[in-house]
Amino acid sequence: MKPETTSSSTSRYINARAFFPLLIVACIAIVYFQAFSFDFVSYDDYDLIVYNEEFLSNPGNILTSFTTHAFTGKRAESVYYRPVLQSSYILDYTLWGLRPTGYHLTTLIAHILTSILLFFLLNKLFHRNLFALVGSLLFALHPAQTEAVAWVAGRNDVLLGLFIVLMMLSYVHYREQSEKRFLFLLTSLLAFTLALFTKEPAAFYLLLLPLFDFCLSRKTPDNNPASKYTKQLAPFAAIFVIYLSIRYLLFGDVVGAERLYGNSSLVERFAQAPAIVMQHLSLLILPVNLSIVHPLDSLLWLSQPWNIFSIILLVLLLVAVVISRRYDRVLTFGLLWLVVGLLPVLNIIPLAVPILEHRLYVPLVGFVIIVSSVFRLLHSTKATRVVLPIAYILIMLSGIASFLRVPVWQNSETLWTDAIRKAPAVSRSYFNLSGYFFEKQQYEKVIPLMEKYIELEPLDFIAYTKLRQTYFLAGRYLHAADVCKRMIRLNPTNPERYIEAALLYERINQPDSAVGMYEQGILAVPGAYQLHFRLGLLLEKKQQSDSALYQYNKSCSLNPSFAPPYVLAGRLYASRGEYEKAISSLEQGMSLATPPQEDIELLLSLYLKTKQEQKYNNLLKQNNRY
Repeated sequence: MKPETTSSSTSRYINARAFFPLLIVACIAIVYFQAFSFDFVSYDDYDLIVYNEEFLSNPGNILTSFTTHAFTGKRAESVYYRPVLQSSYILDYTLWGLRPTGYHLTTLIAHILTSILLFFLLNKLFHRNLFALVGSLLFALHPAQTEAVAWVAGRNDVLLGLFIVLMMLSYVHYREQSEKRFLFLLTSLLAFTLALFTKEPAAFYLLLLPLFDFCLSRKTPDNNPASKYTKQLAPFAAIFVIYLSIRYLLFGDVVGAERLYGNSSLVERFAQAPAIVMQHLSLLILPVNLSIVHPLDSLLWLSQPWNIFSIILLVLLLVAVVISRRYDRVLTFGLLWLVVGLLPVLNIIPLAVPILEHRLYVPLVGFVIIVSSVFRLLHSTKATRVVLPIAYILIMLSGIASFLRVPVWQNSETLWTDAIRKAPAVSRSYFNLSGYFFEKQQYEKVIPLMEKYIELEPLDFIAYTKLRQTYFLAGRYLHAADVCKRMIRLNPTNPERYIEAALLYERINQPDSAVGMYEQGILAVPGAYQLHFRLGLLLEKKQQSDSALYQYNKSCSLNPSFAPPYVLAGRLYASRGEYEKAISSLEQGMSLATPPQEDIELLLSLYLKTKQEQKYNNLLKQNNRY
C-alpha cells in the first residue's frame, strides 16, 4: 500500500472539517424539526412574547430594551436584565408576528451555530476531528438540551451558550496564534459583552479565560509578567464593571435576587447547594425523568443518606479537578468548565425556581469535554476498538431520547400534563394547565385541575376566585356559590368575601339568598359599612324602602366619609316625598364627592319645591364647577 501523501491527508482534513458540521446540522434537524409546529407555552412565553406584543412590535424598542428589565410591559418588577434576548424577540416579531414557528426557527439556528462553534473549539482542544465530532454531537443531541431548544423562552441559555463558546474559541485563537491576535481578542470581548447582556450567569464564565490559561495555553500566565497578563484580561473586567454599573443604575442593586427570591435563609441555601449540584449532574449523566418541574422538597439528594453522599461526591469532583491536571489537562479544563457552569445554579444567589434543565445548556460544554477526553484516553489503550462504537451508540441513544422528549413542548397541555405525571405534588402545574384550558373555554377541564390546586394550596384566594368564575361560566352556579362559602370559612372577617357571595346570588336571581349572605356578613363583621350599603341597594331593588333607608343610614354612621349611601338615601327620601331629609342627605353626599348631573338636578328641583331660592341660586352658580 502506498503511503498517504501530505496533499491527500490535507484534503481529507479539509473534507472532514466541511462534512462534520453538515452532519451536526443534519442530526439536529432530524431531532428538532418537529418543533416548527409547536405553540407557545404558558410558562414565560406568554409574558415575554404574546402579552408583550405592544413592546415587541416597535423595532425602536431594541434600544429601549437596554434600559429596562426582561419582562417589561407585563411585570412591574424583575431582576432579569436581558436586552439581547429581548432584541431577538423584537426581530422575530418583525419577521413573524406572533407565529411561533419563526421563534422556534431562530432558537434552532442559534443551537446549530453553537454546536458547530463547539466542534471547532473541541478540535482546537483535542486536535482530532473525530473527538470534536463526538463531543459536539453529544452536546447537540443531549436530552437535557430539549428544554432550552424546544422552549421559546429557553432561548436565553442557547444564546448564552452561543456567545460563551464563541468567546472561548476566539480567546483560544488569540492565545495560540501570532497573526490576527487583535481581531480574535476583539471578537472574544464582543462575545462576552453579548453574553452578559443575554443572561446574568455570563459573569461566571469570565473565569474560563484564566482557567484555560492555567490548563492549556502555551502562553501561560507563568510565562508572562503579572502586569502584562492582567492587562490582557483588563478589557473583559472593564466590560463586566460597566455591565454591573448599568444594572445598578436601572435596578438600584447589582444583583437584586435576594430581595425578590430570598425566601429561604443563606444558611439554608448553602446547606441545599450540594444536593442541587448532584441533581444537575444526575440530569447530565443519566437524563431520565426530565421535566419542567424538579421540586426541592422531593429531591432525593436532600434525604438521608443521600445528602451525605452529595457532599462526598462534590468533594470527589473537586479532587478530580486537582488530580486530572497531572494526566490530561483538557480533561481538567472540562471539569473546571463544568464547575464554573454549576456556580450560577447553586441557588446561593437565590433563583425563582432552583432547578431548571435549560440552565444546563452551557455547563454541558464542560460535560462533553470530559466525556470526549475519557474517550480519547481509552482510545489510546487496549480498549481502542470499542471506544468509538460506544461513543456512536451513546450519541444515537441521546438523539432518540431527545426526539422522544421534544414533543412534550408541543403546547401547554402536553407540557403540564407531563409535569403532573412526574411530580403530582407540585401545585403550579395544575394552575398553569387550568389556565391553558380556561383560555380555550374548556371549563369542565379547568374545574378538576383547580380543585386539585386548591387541595395543595388551600390558602390561595386567587385560586378560589378563578374556580368560582369557572363554575359560573360553566353554568354551575350553585357550585360557584359553594366556592364563595369556602372562601368565607377561610376568612370570615373579610367583608369582601360576603359581598362576592351575595353578588353571585344576585346574578343568578336568588335575591333572598343574597340578603341572607349580607346579613351573615353583618353579624360576622359588625363594623363593615360596605355590607350595609350593599344590603341597602338590594333591599331598594326589592322595594323595601324602609329597610333600605335603615341600611343606608347605618352605612353612613359607620363611615361618615363614604358618599354613595348619602346620595342613594337622598334619592329614596325624595321619591317618598320626604324632601327635607332628601335635601340633607344629598347635600352631605355632594360635600364628600363630585356628584353626577342627575343628582344636581334633583337637588335643584328639591330646593324649588321647598322654596329655598338662595340655595337654589347658589347651586345653580356652582353647577359649572361640577
